[in-house]
Amino acid sequence: MPRSIPFILILLAMAAVYIAGLQVDVMDVDASQYASISQEMMQHGEYLQVQHLGQDYLDKPPLLFWTSALAFKVFGIHNWSYKLFSLLFSLLGVYSTYRFAKLYYPQQIAVWSALMLGSCQAMFLINNDVRTDTMLVGAVIFAIWQIADYLRTGSWLNILGIAVGLALAMLAKGPIGLMVPVLAFGSDWVFKRQWHNILRWQWLIVILLVGILLSPMLYGLYQQHGSFGPYFYFWAQSFGRLTGDNPFINSGMGKQPWSPLFFVHTFLWSFLPWSLLAVAGLWVGLKGFFKNRFRIFEGEEVITLWGFILPFIALSFSDYKLPHYIYVLFPFAAILAARFASGVSKGPFLWAQQVLALLLLMLAVGLGLWAFPVQHIRVWLVFAVIGGGVIYFVWDKDHWFTACLLAILAANWMLNASSYPQIMQYQSTSMAGRDIASANPPEAMCLFARGHAFDYYAGRFWPYYEAVPTSLAAGTYIYTNQQGLDALYQSQTQIDIIKAYPHYKVTALTWAFINPATRAEKVGERYLVQVVE
Repeated sequence: MPRSIPFILILLAMAAVYIAGLQVDVMDVDASQYASISQEMMQHGEYLQVQHLGQDYLDKPPLLFWTSALAFKVFGIHNWSYKLFSLLFSLLGVYSTYRFAKLYYPQQIAVWSALMLGSCQAMFLINNDVRTDTMLVGAVIFAIWQIADYLRTGSWLNILGIAVGLALAMLAKGPIGLMVPVLAFGSDWVFKRQWHNILRWQWLIVILLVGILLSPMLYGLYQQHGSFGPYFYFWAQSFGRLTGDNPFINSGMGKQPWSPLFFVHTFLWSFLPWSLLAVAGLWVGLKGFFKNRFRIFEGEEVITLWGFILPFIALSFSDYKLPHYIYVLFPFAAILAARFASGVSKGPFLWAQQVLALLLLMLAVGLGLWAFPVQHIRVWLVFAVIGGGVIYFVWDKDHWFTACLLAILAANWMLNASSYPQIMQYQSTSMAGRDIASANPPEAMCLFARGHAFDYYAGRFWPYYEAVPTSLAAGTYIYTNQQGLDALYQSQTQIDIIKAYPHYKVTALTWAFINPATRAEKVGERYLVQVVE
């Protein structure tokens, strides 16, 4: 990869943005639940049978819990230690995208592919609101790179790499970690009529190695859940979302009236600032593919094209959708975008990217001056350096890519270093959990209100009630909402209000919340109270 001074400065700026995000509090609901599960695993020392709040847990494979529990054990329980391995997998994904693209394309396309993946909005979000998909992205594209490299070299080291990549992907989120590489390479081999690649006996060795690597998890699943555990893992948890076998489908969560198009608009915002280039790259790829009447010439590949399209279609017909489900396809999108962008030197796409760079810079300034005013001068100093680079490069058509890259970095620097730390002050579960941990009361409980972040930051799991207990010992701390406060007064329990917290669901930001003039209308209140004599 290039080692010029501007390139090194871009990498330093990107590192600064990601490191700032490591300090942001863990968000409710999913990320804080996974953090509390990892904390419970570390405290109990039971790694093969996953539990949450003392109950059996089955929904997600254990890789995120294993790595986070290890980080907690080695470094202590911190925001950054929970997010550490997810960030490392993101770096693995960026590097693997570069290495895979370099097998088929010139150096510039490979570098741009890696930078586009590492700087798209989704990667910044998923390293803040950490979920299993962060690891899935890195493991899947690593496995794809290893498969492509093996087809060229025949190295047994690549066979081991393929098995490790696939196993990690399946340990991160289940069979989708296998489905994406199979669809990507299967389509490439079918269109090239390379039947010998499908029938290689070495794939049996890969399957055996993957089975060995998965065996500790499968053993734990069988011990904990019987035969239903492996069935849920291999079928219901992933493919059951398509067939109706997954119970979450019937819960109403994630259903959208525009269901088949949900991931279309999701992709357009989550892959910014490169989404228009990716759509153009997708169109050019499809146009060329059909123009050539499905013929693939020597040295070409359709791994990225159909590796993006086929899983995208399959996921679009699932009855249960969340935006991060398609992030595993973003390495392919980055390569498609970079391949198209390498030929952009003038015209509407260049203008659109330049305008987008300026809009992102204006957005960052708006956040820092109006929505969540910057509280530390160092934030403005770093922003001035990155933003100055945007202004310098945006007018130069030869450096439009650098301008867009710096613009998304400037926007996310403002978010991670200033806006998100202020937004997290409205997540009362983490605020109250910290206060509980600091007070270390003999007894505590949650009444009509709770959150996984409360458990995580409190450092232990306090009971939850939907009615005032008949007997409450003096000194007991209670985290509650207005309903619980009224119930305590009606029961004539003597309490002192220790602290009132503003409360808002921080993963569902709306314009009314972002706008300081209307924010108070959307913010609720939670309380930490103490029972007195």
